[in-house]
Formats: sequence, C-alpha cells, structure tokens
Amino acid sequence: MGCKIYKPTFPSIGNTPNKADIFTQDDLERFFRRENFPHDLFFLFFLCTLSGGLRLGETRALRAKQIIFDKKIVIIDGFIKRSGERTVYNKCGSPEHPKLRVVPFPDLTLELLRQHIDSNNVGSSDYVFVYKGGPVSIAVVKNVYVKALVKAGIAPDKETLIATGRWQGGRVRKTKGLMPDGRRLVIHSLRYTYVTRMSRSMVAHDLLRLTGHTSAAMVDYYNRANLDMALADIPDSAAEATSGLLPHSIGGI
Repeated sequence: MGCKIYKPTFPSIGNTPNKADIFTQDDLERFFRRENFPHDLFFLFFLCTLSGGLRLGETRALRAKQIIFDKKIVIIDGFIKRSGERTVYNKCGSPEHPKLRVVPFPDLTLELLRQHIDSNNVGSSDYVFVYKGGPVSIAVVKNVYVKALVKAGIAPDKETLIATGRWQGGRVRKTKGLMPDGRRLVIHSLRYTYVTRMSRSMVAHDLLRLTGHTSAAMVDYYNRANLDMALADIPDSAAEATSGLLPHSIGGI
C-alpha cells in the first residue's frame, strides 16, 4: 500500500539492568586505607583505577611507559582480555582504530606509582601490577576488592557473611546484593565514581575525551610530537578536576 516499513529497535538487554552505584566521600575514605589490603600493590591498583576512571582490564594492562610523569598524564592504549591477551586498542576499538586516550592523574597517585616502579625495578615495557609472576588476575583482584569492602565496614563483616553462607573457602561468594543498603558497589563503581566526581568541574563533552566513551582517530601517543598535540587537546578544566578527585584523607603508602 506504499507504506515504508521501518525496522524496530529494541534496547540491549545487557546494557539496561544492574548499573553500578558510586562510592560516597565517606566510602572512599574508609576504603582507601593500607590496612584493608594484603599488599600495597592492591591499594595502588584500585587507586589508579579511580584516579583515571579506568576499566579493570586497562588497569591490569598498565605498563610503566604509559605513565608520562613530567606531563602528569597516563596513556591508555589497551587492556587485558579475560584470556590473558593484551590488546593494542581500547574498548570498542581495533588495531586500525585503537581509540587511545590520554588521562591526567592526581599528583598523589603519580608519586606512589613512581615509588612503586623504582622500588620494584619495573622496566619501561613491564606491567606495573604484577602478582605471582604475571599481571594480577581478575579473580585475585575481585577477591581482594570485596575483602577490602568488608574490612572497611562498607560490606557486612566476616561473621555475618559466614552466617549467611556468603563466605566460603576464604572467599566471598554471592556478591550480588552484598551491600546492606542495597547498593551495587562493584569494581566498575570506581569508574562511575570518577565520572561523577570529575563532572563537578568539567562539562560532559570534555569529560568524554578522558573516559573513552567517544570515537577517536588513530594517534601514536608514544610519539612525542603527537603526544604534545594530544595534550593540547585536553581542556584546562581537566587538571583542576583531577587535583580535586581524591579525598584529602587518602595518604601515601
């Protein structure tokens, strides 16, 4: 009858439910304490994740040469897949169009990274976070993360977890609905928290450049000339926002 038929679009099931919640100021101050972690490595791992709004795979894939200390930035140029393979591109990118990005880091995090790299003789192309001979695994990170929530008093204490069957074999099981207030504080909540806190000082358009949520042309960020071009594209508000990202109570290692 001459009618044009349009293909219907439906929301993706995987993108709609269970959005992560964010850490409050009090949560961050309680979580980022050395005594909550079995090793300083993990304290710094999660601090880096928050400081740059990194995805879990991006923090695991961090190499020393990605950190440009004199520019106070970190180049995010890939992530580690669940298979253990490291990519040369970021999420939704490809080797041809890697979607690389440059992220300013707070002074505190950079200083702790420098200390860690120097004291552990981390080479330029070496992974920053190595545990038991290789990049820290997802399983280990998740276990340390949940136990830190418990020690910080954000999640229920160990006795409650044991009584409810959530503590088995030295690990926390059934983490869904773990928080007493019903919040979903997963590791990705650190990235959500980063976006939320940075948005206080930055407009959304500028912040998207730091999070990698928009497309980007292929750029060789290790080339100093191209790096200067990338740095010139970072808005002035980013430095101010980054300096106020971390709570003042978070001390050094």
